[in-house]
Amino acid sequence: MPAAGPAGRPAGWGVPAEATVRGAARDDPILGGGCDSGGHAGRPSWGWAISGRVSEPPAPSFGNRPPPPVVALAESLRRLTETMLCVPALGAELADEVERTRAVIDALERKLAPHALHDPVPRLGSEPASQRPYYLTQVLLGPHHPLRPELRIAHEDGVTHGTVTFGVTFEGPPGCVHGGFVAHFFDQILGQHNLWARIPAMTGTLSVRFKKGTPILRELSFDVRHERRGERKVITSGRLHAGGEVFSEAEGTFVVPKSASWDPR
Repeated sequence: MPAAGPAGRPAGWGVPAEATVRGAARDDPILGGGCDSGGHAGRPSWGWAISGRVSEPPAPSFGNRPPPPVVALAESLRRLTETMLCVPALGAELADEVERTRAVIDALERKLAPHALHDPVPRLGSEPASQRPYYLTQVLLGPHHPLRPELRIAHEDGVTHGTVTFGVTFEGPPGCVHGGFVAHFFDQILGQHNLWARIPAMTGTLSVRFKKGTPILRELSFDVRHERRGERKVITSGRLHAGGEVFSEAEGTFVVPKSASWDPR
């Protein structure tokens, strides 16, 4: 976690007032703005929102933007994975096509492998270029990640809210999202809510209550709020719901590292 910048916010963290985060870079204001030659984040084009107020963000001082071809490849992989998991059987001709495509994918991986860096700790800036980059898309899985569900998210009047649809990729029990993916999603949106409130906190504990099976292939709504704030801890809660039914709820205790600070107003 980086040191805090002006007004108690962590340096370099900007926030879109509303983001559609579901695919290629053209759909994602989070990826607005340019990169330098090393893929380091440049000044984004969106505004920075806190409690519904929008102001111009500072230029991000850490993290790296994923190259556009990587973002596009991730979108293709998400679609391919979702489709693959829904195919009941393959005829001989289609099976041959799948095998040819698999060979192409394997060949691409072999070409990319010599360029991949595997440092346990990534670089947070443009240097050193020989260290694995840290692809920054705030707390949420970015468009460069093959395991990101389709979602819309916004922050206004102290509440983070939006919609999410989990595909078959995230299925656990028949017709339901795997509980691990539900917990993972809550950890992201609760953390994003903290970030939008200028609280650079890390997860201490996360408790998820599964009231009903969380359905796949259905647009769900979520909302996130702060329950309590302390000197270095904040309690954040959220829920997933649709059509008057609450499927799961979560509450997390998030701790601000001693090296960071925030305004506990």
